[in-house]
Amino acid sequence: MRFVLLLSVLLVGCATRHEAQWRTYDAGQFTFSLSSDFHKTSAHGIDSYVSEFESRDMRLGFDFGAYSGHPLDDLSTDPNSFQPRPSYTSHIESIAGHRVQIVSIDLDPPHNAGFPHFIIASFLNAGLTMDVRCRTTADYEDATRIFRSVSFKQQ
Repeated sequence: MRFVLLLSVLLVGCATRHEAQWRTYDAGQFTFSLSSDFHKTSAHGIDSYVSEFESRDMRLGFDFGAYSGHPLDDLSTDPNSFQPRPSYTSHIESIAGHRVQIVSIDLDPPHNAGFPHFIIASFLNAGLTMDVRCRTTADYEDATRIFRSVSFKQQ
């Protein structure tokens, strides 16, 4: 009985600690959650709201403005060879009441800067594109969790 109680306390403690490692970032017109491992960089945009966050294993960026939130089908072809990318995957899901296209591709050196896996979410017709460059495809789970945490504020 003591063992079961101790195990239950440890499991609840671990789950609580894991959840506490995520925080909400307020980007003005929308919010999203990300791991506390991320720190904000000095990236900024000219004609839109751009921000970037980095952790040891991932680099997250977003672009919120008139030129974002468009279909990502052009990523299916390598711009240098015009050949289909074998690693390209794409699907549409609903997040925060918007259709979102989520695409993943592998980036070749020197274009990957140590982050060879790229996953991007375009909130279609909402003016938001978020991208995450990852060290491994296992990081896609956290990237997708970030995308799915987006919430737009009422205007």
